[in-house]
Amino acid sequence: MLLATCGARGQEVRLVRGQSRWLRDLLLDDQQELIELVTDLNDQTRDSLELTALRNRIDELGANGFATWMSDLYSKFFTNRTPRVYLDTMQLSELVELSRAAMRVYMHACFSSPGRSLSMVDRYIDEIRAITPDYVGVSLDRMPNPIVRRVIERIRQELGVPIIFGGWITPFLTEEEKYSLLSASPRDYLVVGLADNSLPDLIEVLDRNGDPLEVASVFQLSDGRIEGRPADHQPSMNELPFPDFSQYDMNAFAGPTLVLPMLTSRGCSWRRCTFCAHIEIYQGSYQRERLSRVVDTIEHLRERYNCRQVVFHDEELTAKRASQLSDEILERGLEDVYLYTYARLVKQFENPELIDKLYRAGFRVLVWGMESGNQRVLNLMLKGTEPQQMGRILELAADRGFGNLCFVMFGFPGETEAEAQETADFLEEHARSIAIAMPGVFEMTAGTPVASAPEGFGVTISENGDWVPSTGMSRKEAQRFHKAFIGKERLGLNPNGTFTYFLRENIARMMLFACYTNGITAFDECHEVLAKEPADGVFPLLMGEIRTGANGKELIPVDATKSHIYNQIRTGSPIELDLMTSRVHELADGTRSWREILTLAGSGDEATVPAMEFLLQNLECGNGYLFRRRWHYRAQTDGGTLHRVPDRAPALCPRAP
Repeated sequence: MLLATCGARGQEVRLVRGQSRWLRDLLLDDQQELIELVTDLNDQTRDSLELTALRNRIDELGANGFATWMSDLYSKFFTNRTPRVYLDTMQLSELVELSRAAMRVYMHACFSSPGRSLSMVDRYIDEIRAITPDYVGVSLDRMPNPIVRRVIERIRQELGVPIIFGGWITPFLTEEEKYSLLSASPRDYLVVGLADNSLPDLIEVLDRNGDPLEVASVFQLSDGRIEGRPADHQPSMNELPFPDFSQYDMNAFAGPTLVLPMLTSRGCSWRRCTFCAHIEIYQGSYQRERLSRVVDTIEHLRERYNCRQVVFHDEELTAKRASQLSDEILERGLEDVYLYTYARLVKQFENPELIDKLYRAGFRVLVWGMESGNQRVLNLMLKGTEPQQMGRILELAADRGFGNLCFVMFGFPGETEAEAQETADFLEEHARSIAIAMPGVFEMTAGTPVASAPEGFGVTISENGDWVPSTGMSRKEAQRFHKAFIGKERLGLNPNGTFTYFLRENIARMMLFACYTNGITAFDECHEVLAKEPADGVFPLLMGEIRTGANGKELIPVDATKSHIYNQIRTGSPIELDLMTSRVHELADGTRSWREILTLAGSGDEATVPAMEFLLQNLECGNGYLFRRRWHYRAQTDGGTLHRVPDRAPALCPRAP
């Protein structure tokens, strides 16, 4: 949004890409540097940084082979982008684990060898220098790590321009943390909270050599003290421009389909949850954008960026607002844009007519803040929800074809292990209705009611900031419970469902969205769907890897027990392939219909019957997926062209109740 608000004031703002650029640099341009950094580490350091597996892979493949492997990963995820590769849990896990390990390598290098040149940092500095900026903005989601600190230090040393810090974490920074950001230069600034107006205001003031502290929410170091004043109101959402993604390189983001974010409200209508810090970000307010403007924004994203998947990042979408928004979407004919939203499991959603309307309007994934399956703990959290009703809503939404994603939390102050087990039991009981759950452990966060009045929750906070609950599970006990709950020995509890309900990576949330957008069918419904749907109306996607063994080609099913992301696919024995079945596996990548696969795989009944049996065998054993919409994935050609869905994507019918 800042690109849009500054641009609306006539201010030229240039985006220097972060994480998406980092992955490209890592997988293509910095291969040899990464190999050298890893091989230079001694055994003790590698072990402490959990890099032994990475070093072993380098030794196994050799430097050139490892570089080729990295190039292949990039090609799969950022060039070819077929749906199959994103649903291959093993390959996706390799990408995630490599990026995390590499981040640890570079952070260690920045910390332990401050004089060592790193091409990744050099590249950022060169890009910033080429822009010749008047100011450099740094968006923070946490305090700067060693890599970011090195970039900041070099900006100060080599460019000598003011740095403006901002980001969602700023309302929660302590005075000590603010001081550490600003103490290096009196020309640096910190914008706290929403910066839609305050950032362009600050730039205007600095351009005319005015006093930056006249801008609300801007802080600066003055005479050894942090000076500034908070904003007394929030900018009106209805006065903001459309979000601007024109400077984002869409090819640099992993994912088979283009997904863009937006907000339809700021704050939360409930504003009572005792664990939530978002109240602080929005200063306790709740502001809603006009419904007509929300739909205008959806239309803008569709027309400007050819985007058909939009994530609402609101704290919650109330049932009433969801109903009104659906009416507006249907009236405007925008139901070909699919939506992902957050909501609370409250009684207003236990309404079949409402759930059906949401589906017709394009909603596909509902993300619920479930938190607990125990009523006493829910009361402590002031959630305003009830377990039996939550279960009924989840079943209703799942029956209508929605993907339900549930956030749950272990270790809220006072929660006993028996109460935590009730949450685990709730998830198992309703596994058929839960696509994915995201379990976490309670953390004491500044700005939450618990942190503001810990004594009211039986919590003692020590001088070093550590906190101890007086009743219920200790923090270590909660962490052990969480670890056991998501342990690999518990995988596979939902054999008939579409997905497991353990989520290890955030990218899985967008894959869940893509799968439900494309009408994924549960295993136990495949025969029913195939009996009802025309052969050109269903689209199989087979998983696994084809290898050449002693007896010829074999299909190696995905081993779910080794996956860090999904556990839909159940491990099976290798399947021997002939020329026809090998061809069927190649064709069944989600982009071709059942009829197209059979037609292309061979001609005549002699080829068709075994091809059908092979498809069914893999779908039934969990080595594949059946969709009711063709995957329109984006791929980058050699010329850099990005292919996205057609102008009008085919409508998707909901699953029959």
